[in-house]
Amino acid sequence: MRRLITATLLLIACSACLSREPAGVDGSAVQTKLFIRAELTGTSVAMVVVEVTATDIPTPLVFTIPTVNGVAAGPIRVPAGSNRTITLHAYDAGGVETHTGSVTLTIRSGTNQPIAIVLTPLTGDVPITVTLGSFSVTVGPTTATVAVGDTVQLTATVLDANNNPVTGQVVWATLAPGVATVISTGEQTGRVTGVGPGQTTVFGVFAGIAGPATITVTPPRSIFPLHVESGKRYLVDAKGNPFLLQGDAAWSLIAQLTNAEAEQYLEDRRQKGFNTVLVDLISHEFAANAPNNAYGDAPFLTPGDFSTPNEAYFAHAAYVINLAAQKGILVLLTPAFMGFGGGSQGWYSEMTANGPTKLRDYGTYLANRFRSYDNILWVEGGDYNPPDLDLLRAIPNAIRAVEPKWLHNFNGARGTSALAFLGDGEPWLDVNDIYTESGDVVPSAFQEYERSQMPFFLVEAQYEGEGGADEATVRQQAYQAVLSGAMGQIMGNNPVWLFGSGWQQALDSPGARTLSYLPALLAHRAWWTMEPDTNHTVLTTGVNAGGDQAATARATGGSFVLAYLPFTRPVTVDLAQLSGPNVVARWYDPTNGTFASVDGSPFPASGLRVFPSAGANSRGFHDWVLVLDSSP
Repeated sequence: MRRLITATLLLIACSACLSREPAGVDGSAVQTKLFIRAELTGTSVAMVVVEVTATDIPTPLVFTIPTVNGVAAGPIRVPAGSNRTITLHAYDAGGVETHTGSVTLTIRSGTNQPIAIVLTPLTGDVPITVTLGSFSVTVGPTTATVAVGDTVQLTATVLDANNNPVTGQVVWATLAPGVATVISTGEQTGRVTGVGPGQTTVFGVFAGIAGPATITVTPPRSIFPLHVESGKRYLVDAKGNPFLLQGDAAWSLIAQLTNAEAEQYLEDRRQKGFNTVLVDLISHEFAANAPNNAYGDAPFLTPGDFSTPNEAYFAHAAYVINLAAQKGILVLLTPAFMGFGGGSQGWYSEMTANGPTKLRDYGTYLANRFRSYDNILWVEGGDYNPPDLDLLRAIPNAIRAVEPKWLHNFNGARGTSALAFLGDGEPWLDVNDIYTESGDVVPSAFQEYERSQMPFFLVEAQYEGEGGADEATVRQQAYQAVLSGAMGQIMGNNPVWLFGSGWQQALDSPGARTLSYLPALLAHRAWWTMEPDTNHTVLTTGVNAGGDQAATARATGGSFVLAYLPFTRPVTVDLAQLSGPNVVARWYDPTNGTFASVDGSPFPASGLRVFPSAGANSRGFHDWVLVLDSSP
């Protein structure tokens, strides 16, 4: 039985969507834009030619309609009027005419009811039924609001003059791609993505007829404030996603830099993948004119009196915090750095002189002054374990009484975690930390992982450029922390942390550059499911100790294993710890973010396997990450 193939020739006159030329002074007819559409699948047709004739059209109008993937579609312009004869000629790829047919009708400026004609086959091909008529395109929702980075789905509805649905591919377009982009997700659906704040119109277009939708794009939805959830060893952002803390020590950011310099620093860190900075709100010693900021404003109207905050100083601080928020950066903010040993580096002496009451007033002021900034996590203390806990508690308790949305942490003396010093009896303490030397990151992290499920991070170890620490040192500390149970880490660089001489050049230090490959490694992995290999059941030999200790983490369920080696060497892994059934093994270079396959990979997910040394990495160091992924 011969199959009847249906084609559609669509004739449209829509005052809202189509161009129309008005009649001239000589009375010439209005030019109406018509739309031709023919579904030709199953025929040998490669080209369609339309010829329009009438007694008032002295020369026949001829149009070639392009054919793509079995569909002929395109516009023609015809004078409106009666007794218009439209003749269609279809040709195959060799130029042989395969079909012909015609109809005489009146072309109206309004709605044209569907008219069916049959194109008669001339070469033994199947006949084609052609429909002429108008249709409409509407897009829903007609208005939508999305934030930058968010999406909304639009659906186009195509109806003929009798309100019957018309099938066919809708093409999507946007007037302002800098505000919103749109892509097709189906025959008549599209997905809009917010790009930048503003408003634009998105169109669903079918054979030249456009249905509009107004899209308003708002600034990106903030991921702040962060919060903690019971049973989770990581921070959760405002969208419900795990937050991997990738931080930089910028202690003197507020006190030392101008607005323009703060912009330069924060933008550099954003581009390098940092999402967190550690900052003193008020600096006692580490600024050129401490405690005054770069504009000469002191934090207190009466020096050292916490009950006399200077609005000019804190307005500059607010500017910097807001700048960080615009760049998606969390500010770990120390309200009053106590200082090493409670000495001149910090404010502990003045805090003692002020007493808990004035400190509570200061905390209340801070909560109200910075209430509109969600990108703060308060870091109490500062390089000291204070003997008077009432002084420590005064500020966080006052802040929490006014605004409970922020999280709080305590930074004590080196070698002390927050929980080790304070225990679990401080209701304001939400986030734990470790403060280590470069050689004890792993055991310190293991200890806190076993102590509590409270999220913890490496707040400080050794800074690049101090005490012989180089890029390999800061990589070692960072990878060891994150693969040993920490939910993030803070690196530091001298002169960047105090913004001393040469800090702009030091922004591009090898440590800062190469640490961007840590979050890149974890970006497409469920890093929050990682469990540290505390008992060496995954990496069974080659663990070593101190700064050279391997740090290994296994995803719950065994989908992947990551093992960081500060100095490469042969190591043995129990591949049965992966879910398999096979294991793809690769070396990850933490200095350039590239992978190298291990010879013989993939391996069966069973038994012990020795992985030989990977040699030097791209920068001549010997730290590598062994990446093991389960595969079918």
